[in-house]
Amino acid sequence: ASKGYPLITFYFSLVLLVGHFTFLTKNRKRDALLLIFASPVGMLGDFFLIQMGIFELPEPNMFLPFWLIGLWLLFPQTLNESMKIPFQNNKLLPVLGMAAGFSYYAGEYFGVLKTGEPVLLNLTLAGLAWIGYFAIFRLIDAKLKDPQWQL
Repeated sequence: ASKGYPLITFYFSLVLLVGHFTFLTKNRKRDALLLIFASPVGMLGDFFLIQMGIFELPEPNMFLPFWLIGLWLLFPQTLNESMKIPFQNNKLLPVLGMAAGFSYYAGEYFGVLKTGEPVLLNLTLAGLAWIGYFAIFRLIDAKLKDPQWQL
């Protein structure tokens, strides 16, 4: 991801986020709330996966690498469009969660993290974590649509 330039991917993520809020968003307030509530869920979840040894980072960090923080800042902005159908289908979310967990294998391929042993078990645990992430994101999404909860 950053290969010696740890802040470049983070800054690029911030540029994309500013671009999203400037040119793409249909509802700035809702997207800002998604950023505030959903990004920390993913960051904390990944932090715990790393602390449990499911993944290892090539260089020690205090919390998470900048590239992963950047991804978690961007990901909630995709929920309004990419997750409309899955959020309405209880059977689809677990399948997507397991698939998302296995996406960490790509991180290993690119050399930005290492999957702990046994690999299949740890990728499965990551998939289960993603099922939890999706459940929380679905709850956040429902609350943001609820007129009583809106600020």
